[in-house]
Amino acid sequence: MILDVSCTDEYYDDHPTHAKVEFTVESIERILLLNETLINLKALKISDWDSIEWCSEDEFEKLQEWDGRYDCEMVVVWDNWVRWTTYLKDTSILFETSEITIKELREIHKALSTPLKELPLLIGSLKEEATTILEKRLKNG
Repeated sequence: MILDVSCTDEYYDDHPTHAKVEFTVESIERILLLNETLINLKALKISDWDSIEWCSEDEFEKLQEWDGRYDCEMVVVWDNWVRWTTYLKDTSILFETSEITIKELREIHKALSTPLKELPLLIGSLKEEATTILEKRLKNG
């Protein structure tokens, strides 16, 4: 999944513009567990170390890995959504992805964890991102 990235310093131009997040059943279950823990603790948010690919666009608007230095990659989970963050190395400049809702994550989890023979039954009920993942699974068999 490709997510937009924002920067907390409006004057700093050399920052990633997008991020690639590769979901697995295990990574989604980890986020959902963090979400459940957050709700049980009645906390505002919960964070954990995580690593994703931070990207920028070249002159042809193709995504490539961002070559900047960054620190403290985290997945940050709230009650209804999740996002990834990192800091420009040795600064307080924060980069953060756009949000993904917990509901979207549950749908992606369903598309990834459903047995192959039952996948065609899901096609009509899933939203865009989960449908894309489902179609990839069907092609790869």
